[in-house]
Amino acid sequence: LVCDPSACATVARVLPDSAAARAGLRVGDRIETLGGFSAHADQSGLMRWIGHFEGRPRVVLVHGEPRALDALSQKLWKEKQVECEIPAEGQSLVF
Repeated sequence: LVCDPSACATVARVLPDSAAARAGLRVGDRIETLGGFSAHADQSGLMRWIGHFEGRPRVVLVHGEPRALDALSQKLWKEKQVECEIPAEGQSLVF
């Protein structure tokens, strides 16, 4: 899942637009784009947005300064009981 808009020359921009970039995908993989979504929402906006999900969604925080990511992760746990993953730089995740 790629959230759009994405900065030029980033993987998030290149993958949905480039058949060549997708050539390395395994059979059955696909790329979905969530248009009109900004990664620049404020913390209260993100808290409201995640409050609309049923159950406990998988949340991976990948954009922001480490202290801000930790603060948002703690707030999501305290107020919504949503556990977050904060991957290390270069770490791959499987969904």
